[in-house]
Amino acid sequence: RAVAVSPGGGLVACGSERGSIHVHDRETGERRAVLKGHGDSVSAVAWAPDGQRIASASDDETVRVWARSRWGAQEADLIGSEEAKECGWAEGGAAAESEEEVVVSPLVTLTGHQGGSSCVAWCPRGRFLVSGGYDKAVRVWEVPPDGEARTLHALVGHTDWVLSVAFSPDGRRIASAGQDRTIRLWDFRGEREAKEVGVARGHGCGGGCTCGW
Repeated sequence: RAVAVSPGGGLVACGSERGSIHVHDRETGERRAVLKGHGDSVSAVAWAPDGQRIASASDDETVRVWARSRWGAQEADLIGSEEAKECGWAEGGAAAESEEEVVVSPLVTLTGHQGGSSCVAWCPRGRFLVSGGYDKAVRVWEVPPDGEARTLHALVGHTDWVLSVAFSPDGRRIASAGQDRTIRLWDFRGEREAKEVGVARGHGCGGGCTCGW
């Protein structure tokens, strides 16, 4: 259901309907890792820009983060999406591993959306994560490498499901697209403030849309 090629082009990550992620050498087809932890179909996979991590989204209501340096050493488990469909990455665990499988122990859990979330994206500056939900809200999270994750902002403006979110390349703006046929622009100032600064109306989003920079 989901395929992503690593930034260097050497590896391919494939998500399966059984909830596992298979990583193969692109040239030889040799299997490098099988990442197990999801309880339902994997709907999206994404490599970090440096090729050292994989983010995966699943219908089991989680988004998971895996470290290439220790295949299977999951670094984050983000719970709260009814059916996660998108995942993204920024620059920038406990597990028991064998040749065929990985047993996961989650280190971070984020909850907050009522009814689940539909999309996630990492800030290019790292540390921050944005998610959109079926509760019409856009949530900004702080996810530090060491320390407790927390909600920074709950941004209200959409009148229907939020279907796509994205950070600007400098990490200072957030775009969100919704079932309400609007694209909203938010100014993001880290912990201090996040506020709506613009709305584009009338696009043909309807049942599905994507926003980006």
